[in-house]
Amino acid sequence: MSINEKELLSLDIGTHSMKILVGKRDKDMILLDKAFTVPIPADVYQDGQIQDMQKLKDIIEVALQTNKIRTKSVVCTLESSSIITREIVLPLVKAQELKEMIGYEIQQYLPIELDQYIIQYKLLEELKEGDTKHANILVAALPRLIVEKYLALIESLNMKPVALDIHSNAVTKLLDPAHQINKGETIANKTIAVIDIGHQQMNVTLIDNGNFKFNRLLNMGGKDIEQNLINFLDISLEQARIKKLEAKDISAGVGDYSDESRMLNIIKSSIDTWIDEIERVFKYHMTRHTGNKIDTIYLYGGSTNQAGIEQYMEEAFNIPTRTIKSISNINTSNIKGNIDITRYINALGAMIRR
Repeated sequence: MSINEKELLSLDIGTHSMKILVGKRDKDMILLDKAFTVPIPADVYQDGQIQDMQKLKDIIEVALQTNKIRTKSVVCTLESSSIITREIVLPLVKAQELKEMIGYEIQQYLPIELDQYIIQYKLLEELKEGDTKHANILVAALPRLIVEKYLALIESLNMKPVALDIHSNAVTKLLDPAHQINKGETIANKTIAVIDIGHQQMNVTLIDNGNFKFNRLLNMGGKDIEQNLINFLDISLEQARIKKLEAKDISAGVGDYSDESRMLNIIKSSIDTWIDEIERVFKYHMTRHTGNKIDTIYLYGGSTNQAGIEQYMEEAFNIPTRTIKSISNINTSNIKGNIDITRYINALGAMIRR
């Protein structure tokens, strides 16, 4: 039985919550049996780093027991500002030679000590100039300490680590041109921007016809809205979170001077800051090659639940903007009730091993 056919537990740990899936691959389908989210205290996990191993282990153990999970094979996905990614072009040679060449190139051009990082690479495309073949390669350098802590966590739970993925790679694998998004849309022959709006970080990934182009991790997210509500309305964190969730459609115009109007303007101002930074990423993409464009923006992550955020961003960028609500190869029929897959996109992508 291949790893794609085995039952897997997929783990996506964030600064605010942890997303857990249990399921398996069946050809091109992902069959889910369980999906749930667990809150994470502020001092446990930060920017890809496990800060309190024992507390995180205890949280996971309780979650697994509560949800009656016995699956032992685990895939994890993460994103961190300390992960270094680069595109490099090298002669197309055998795998072992390519690995050695990548190590040499990284030492030459990146200011890192190679033994402090785990190097992963992915062939993006083959290039041909005359009789010479080259490989365009995406290289990711993960701090060894991050990887070792993840391995220690999984082993402390008496589970088997299968793979450690990064979010941008996971979402690229998941959004295959062969599958439909939101019951009818396809990314075939399109360039899309996929924006993961988390609590503390936002990951902008550019994908062209199913192929990864590049990503940028921005240090902003749902926490910005909460902090601005706290600062301007002089309220507690709990009150700010309630107001953020209860806020009406931010894309609707509010012209009065009511408390609700003031609150919506604070939320809009926070999102305008996001838009400014995302626009910088888009402009970089546009200037890389003549003819580069973005056909559609797809949103996912916990902070996409802000009412009206799709339309607000669509009007700001003048690009069709959608929240990912369904993908045609995700089967959730074994899960009781509705599942909001926008929270689980990274964990879903990590279940695809290729």
